[in-house]
Amino acid sequence: MIPTRSRPPQYRGYTDDIAINYRDVRQRSARDSSLYGGDFDDRPNKLRSRQLTWSGKSQYFDVTIGKLLVTLPEATAQFREFNDRFNSEIEHVRRYADTSMIDTLWEIRLDLKPKSARRGSRKEEEEDIAVMEEYWNTSRQLRRAWVRLERALMVTSEGTNATVSPERRAVKEAEDKSSIERTVPKLKISSSQCLDLLTQARKKYSQFEPLLKELNFLGQIVKEWTVFTSAGGDIDDDEDREDD
Repeated sequence: MIPTRSRPPQYRGYTDDIAINYRDVRQRSARDSSLYGGDFDDRPNKLRSRQLTWSGKSQYFDVTIGKLLVTLPEATAQFREFNDRFNSEIEHVRRYADTSMIDTLWEIRLDLKPKSARRGSRKEEEEDIAVMEEYWNTSRQLRRAWVRLERALMVTSEGTNATVSPERRAVKEAEDKSSIERTVPKLKISSSQCLDLLTQARKKYSQFEPLLKELNFLGQIVKEWTVFTSAGGDIDDDEDREDD
């Protein structure tokens, strides 16, 4: 009789890949409301979960340039400032942390939301709240700049054409069609690479520096067309308000 191989015990209901979201488990309390008012937010990470899509509409060259001339400097400044802060905050753990740990800290920092202060004296609670609100505000500002840039890059990479809008065709630079036609492919390629790096940098801090370099390269292309600075119009803030 051939012995049968014993089967490993089955643990019903247990798997290795369960991802517990403690934010969902924890219920919002009256204490949280008193500490943070209407700003307390238990919703999931919007930056990571939001799926931006391109409408399919093409965009005039000067409008594309105008939007990038607004969003690029704003985002680049926010990104560099946030990067400096993050490096300062993790300075004392770098010698102990490997790449995956740094990436985890980076994700947490990007999605930082207010939490209740630790129990202690009123003075300690007030100090904790002040510090955490500063951290939270910098994360929120970064997310806003991130989404605005992502939206502009998506339209640039997918919908930019080599035509200048009718109201600006009298501008001298608009008559240089060959230069515009050479610029459009550069804009599309660089914007597409920036989008890829934006996606990667959400979870991998190691991709944030390459992102900054690519944004700088895109900025070099755009700054040759500052005559179209006013062409971008108002930047839509609808997506940004979700984080308020």
